Amino acid sequence: SFKSKEEQKAAEEKKLDNITIPQILDRIRLKLANIEKINFNKDGNYFQTADQGIDQLIDNLQNDPDIGYPIEGEMLNYICRGGRQGKMYLYSAGSGGGKTRFFMQQACYRSLPRLKDGKLIMPAELQKVYFISVEQEPEELQTMILAYISGVEEHKMHWKTWTEEELNRIKQAGEILKKYGNNLYIDRIPEPSIAKVRSTIIEKILDKNVDMVVYDYIAIPEDDEGIASKRQLRSDQVLMQFSNMLKEVAVSYNIFMLTGTQITGSDPRSKMARGFADIRDGKSIADKADFCMIGCEVTDEEY
Repeated sequence: SFKSKEEQKAAEEKKLDNITIPQILDRIRLKLANIEKINFNKDGNYFQTADQGIDQLIDNLQNDPDIGYPIEGEMLNYICRGGRQGKMYLYSAGSGGGKTRFFMQQACYRSLPRLKDGKLIMPAELQKVYFISVEQEPEELQTMILAYISGVEEHKMHWKTWTEEELNRIKQAGEILKKYGNNLYIDRIPEPSIAKVRSTIIEKILDKNVDMVVYDYIAIPEDDEGIASKRQLRSDQVLMQFSNMLKEVAVSYNIFMLTGTQITGSDPRSKMARGFADIRDGKSIADKADFCMIGCEVTDEEY
């Protein structure tokens, strides 16, 4: 049966009479919250039930898992699920701790074949890698590349203490590099600024179809240092801006970014317990990375 207008009005008035003051305030707060969400929440609305989109998630896990291209090191590769596109990995070590060689090893692993037991071992898939150095000259980087391909230690090349067989491997590595060298681009930016590094990386990504960028390593930018002092920014704030830029490029252009920092302190041992508190001038850099590593010499107790 249909209620008359008078009956509907009486029912509404009775309902209003039964509402308490706190309930009225809660309804007003809810309306204000909805208005605020519509007008001020620019990050999107992520509220949902726990089951929403679950079928699509299971399908993605089955057909498109979040696993990147394999990186060098079986345990390391397992822990971080490979070098994933759109991610930034951070490797920190002390001065002389082998950061550049670690970075070059990872770059070569993705982009070049290597000799092992007289056979040419090819990567699962050859990818384009862009390696940026702040300190090393191209010739120094090329020696590392020859060592990776040939399996001959660098010091033997520098001191010319190789055997005849090792020299043949080095020459063979040179021929291999001539054939596959367009997969690995090396560069040096001796006086980097945030803007210069960003524009250079983006240009190479677009021009050379780069899949991975290695930036060795995050430090106080030379021509940003003056700007930082004018803006009264601390060195850690400048470094955070640099790491923000690298992370933003990785996400925006869907490439794998590998970079690093130095850890402070004169004692190279027992760094495990102190961890990222030792990152020079900026612990917050580690917060921007998707995966963090520290290279250190461990004590017997830690081992």
